[in-house]
Amino acid sequence: MKTKLTLSIAATLALLLFCVVVTVNSPRGQAEAMLGVDLPRPVETQWSDDHGGFFGDGETHGTLVFTAQNGAALEKALAEHEAWHTLPLPEPVQLFVYGGEKDGVNYGEPMKNVPKITEGYYYFRDRLHDTDTTEQFLDASSHNATIALYDTQNTTLYLIEYDS
Repeated sequence: MKTKLTLSIAATLALLLFCVVVTVNSPRGQAEAMLGVDLPRPVETQWSDDHGGFFGDGETHGTLVFTAQNGAALEKALAEHEAWHTLPLPEPVQLFVYGGEKDGVNYGEPMKNVPKITEGYYYFRDRLHDTDTTEQFLDASSHNATIALYDTQNTTLYLIEYDS
């Protein structure tokens, strides 16, 4: 009897530990940690991360789609959060996200599969310079940035963590 009770408790604790690990490492949990905001449960996620190597360079791309109700709740939370701003994007972030040319420099498109968003919010963090301003961003020799765009029309969050 005691053995069965011990095994039952151990199995329950193992299941709880598994649930915690899965939740923390889920795309939603990772996005929350990157963006400093509680996210509602998405109905669809796409996530890729190719960081690696000695310096940990790479890109994380995430897309989280929410229901209309959860999207409205997220929109309200972002409107009240000091680190999130209404679109349009500042020019340096616009060039980095969508590409383009400025002062003879051609910028690529590291945010793959992100449509032009006209209504929504954005988050920008230049982790190299530890700031949320864009003043030094494009002129830096490397980029370590977290950028997120929330499309209020499609209740979709696009995220990139870029490290070069």
